[in-house]
Amino acid sequence: MKNLDPPDILLNIKAAKVKLVVVLVGLPATGKSFLSNKLHGYLEWIGFRTRTYNVGRYRRAKVGPQLSHFFDFNNPQGVMTRDQVAAEALSDMLTYFQNEGQIAILDGANATRRKRNFVRGYLARSGFKFQVIWVETIVNQAILQKNISKFKVNSLDYFSVTKKDAEDDLKQRVKYFKKMYETLTETELKFDNGIEEGFIQLCDNGKKVKGYCIRGYLPGRIMYYLINLRQNHNPIWFTRHGQSKFNVKKLLGGDSSLTPLGREYAKKLAEFMKEEKELKGQLNSLNIWCSTLKRTKETADVVSKVNQNTPSPIKWKSLDEINAGIFDGYTYAQIKEESPREYKLRSVDKLRYRYPQGESYLDVVERLESVIFELEHARKPVLVVGHQAVLRCLYSYFLDLPMETTPYLEIPLHTLIKLTPSPYGCFEERFHLMDIPGEPKTKPIKSEKKFNSYSRRTSCL
Repeated sequence: MKNLDPPDILLNIKAAKVKLVVVLVGLPATGKSFLSNKLHGYLEWIGFRTRTYNVGRYRRAKVGPQLSHFFDFNNPQGVMTRDQVAAEALSDMLTYFQNEGQIAILDGANATRRKRNFVRGYLARSGFKFQVIWVETIVNQAILQKNISKFKVNSLDYFSVTKKDAEDDLKQRVKYFKKMYETLTETELKFDNGIEEGFIQLCDNGKKVKGYCIRGYLPGRIMYYLINLRQNHNPIWFTRHGQSKFNVKKLLGGDSSLTPLGREYAKKLAEFMKEEKELKGQLNSLNIWCSTLKRTKETADVVSKVNQNTPSPIKWKSLDEINAGIFDGYTYAQIKEESPREYKLRSVDKLRYRYPQGESYLDVVERLESVIFELEHARKPVLVVGHQAVLRCLYSYFLDLPMETTPYLEIPLHTLIKLTPSPYGCFEERFHLMDIPGEPKTKPIKSEKKFNSYSRRTSCL
């Protein structure tokens, strides 16, 4: 069985006694918190213990919401307070590392060399060896204005002011930072005092990327993830295939076809997707992905044929259901009777349990990484027709949920899940499109909308 800790060949931080710190750099409203939150979720998803330290949250906890005059670099009280809250965040970070933390993300402006040297000095005095990756976000004026008007005005600093006043104040805050802003350069980096540094610069939401001194497997993996990440707010729909013949018999795995009820669900799914407002009645603006197994292909084909201009479904081997190994075609009752030891091992640790000659949930996560990159990079809305274990893993990534909960997430048959990403979390809607005989009845279409915020796993709430 796999352990959550990554194998030594990737990066065994504890054994090497090297701590990895990712530090965000950039003007306000350039997408720093979005990047830190997404990177946090990705690193946790692939098995690294990670914690984010958002300096803005420390500031609000200490002095409450503040308007732009607080950020004037000619305001000595504001400068001193910002240094104090940065020190508090760094102090908590060092405590986390003392308790065997692996990776930390410092989310703040860090807009001047003086402030970045402040961070370096704090880390150097700790006695730990650090590998520091600075991630700088640079955007053009059009993207900056869009971020201000569409997202940043929802900051907790502006909960009691109008949208126009928030926009005006944010623009003034940006002006204060621009006067003092110093971009990262190669000559700034230091490689002494127990710190090894490198940086990644992301321009205009990743249209241009520059990396310098990004050494090692994990730093390279972080850079590759950020290259593929886009501030993409297109919705993603997840659904399991329609009911299959194996579902009726409660058998694991297999490659069975849909039942008549499953084919009926596929038709209802196609009708529903055609009415979705983001698609405007034209399914040719939708990408449909499915696995290579019959039950997902048959479901996806029905949706694609509703509109003759809809692209054919894209089939991914990576989206195939978890491999049940020697228990393929078994029921859980049969496993319990014939292999009680294996049944018990699975019940004790469902996340790490690997079916003999099959897969564990962690194996599924590993093969889904390429799917995640493509979903993050997708320019069009995507409908993923998949399987229960696979969709649990994808859902866990987008909702930034603890990996331990993944094998227990509820992804029922004949239910469509719609996720709409935003810089501060993900909106989720669920639609139950069809009842299944023998299961509790639900209204034909039930929408359950909720907002899942990234703040749950960010320090100093």
